[in-house]
Amino acid sequence: MPRYSEVYQQVWTSNDFQALSKPQANAQTLWMFLLTYPMRTPLPGIFNAGYGSCCDYLGWERDALIACFDELGSREMVKLDTEKNIVYLPSWKQYNKPQNPNVLKSWVTILDTIPECTLKHLYIRDLWEVLQPLQDSFKELFIESFGEPFTTPEPEPEPEPPKAPPVLYKGV
Repeated sequence: MPRYSEVYQQVWTSNDFQALSKPQANAQTLWMFLLTYPMRTPLPGIFNAGYGSCCDYLGWERDALIACFDELGSREMVKLDTEKNIVYLPSWKQYNKPQNPNVLKSWVTILDTIPECTLKHLYIRDLWEVLQPLQDSFKELFIESFGEPFTTPEPEPEPEPPKAPPVLYKGV
């Protein structure tokens, strides 16, 4: 299991951190910022953030920030909805599973703060996948909250061609 450490989200707004020299725009710093974004909620992997708020926190020019987002996006590390100001980090599902049904309930409640968009629906689909190895109570809570998950039906099997009647004898 990979090792990790918790990072206090408010590090970005602390006076000591703010007084340090600022990095030039780069994808590594943006990635670390997104993982520890000060306005994130306990809902892992999806949150409200736009270019403006990221530029304000990081002190970067908009074009430089967009280039960094593009770099992360090309590696499928981040997905953005720039109309709704939603950031989605698809790798959340590798590292964050609800510890118990009450945690899942809180995630469902917080998910209401995310506007309806494709990324929210992608998150819900991924959440269903995360719940599959867990106890049935997690899946029941999901279905109670979101309804039956959408699944692509299996195609109908092709009918087998009719078999030729058996040959009883060979004619001469």
